[in-house]
Amino acid sequence: MQTKINYLLLFAVIMCGVVAGNLISHWIISEYKSKKNITKATEDAIHQPEPSSQIEETEEQAVDDKKTAPRETIKLSPEGTKESEVIEPVVNSDELIEQRKSDENGIRLAKQCSEWTVVHKDMQTKTSENGMNKYCDQYYDYISFGALPK
Repeated sequence: MQTKINYLLLFAVIMCGVVAGNLISHWIISEYKSKKNITKATEDAIHQPEPSSQIEETEEQAVDDKKTAPRETIKLSPEGTKESEVIEPVVNSDELIEQRKSDENGIRLAKQCSEWTVVHKDMQTKTSENGMNKYCDQYYDYISFGALPK
């Protein structure tokens, strides 16, 4: 009777050791992969150095925004009704795109797009593809048109 209990106890101890070893190894592997993906995504997302004097840059942007802001003019038609006309300033689009890429929203959206791209390359699932498309489209819309996601 005593030997059956010893064998049963030995079996339970070995089983617990195997289960614990598997759980720990899976946890270590998932932590390693997630840190590897985050590090790679962060490196890919930020290719540009941080501006050395961000205060001066924001002041310059405020002056540029005032210069490039659309102006609305109101004309009176012969019937006496007001007709408003928006005059868009001429802005170098490459300059504006570069400005949007380097501002806070552009960097944030680029990082999200890059992270989802890395995840999709690793996983190849429909969810990762949808996430990649969503965040990369948001980045493209912001860079091209200045439209922030809602």
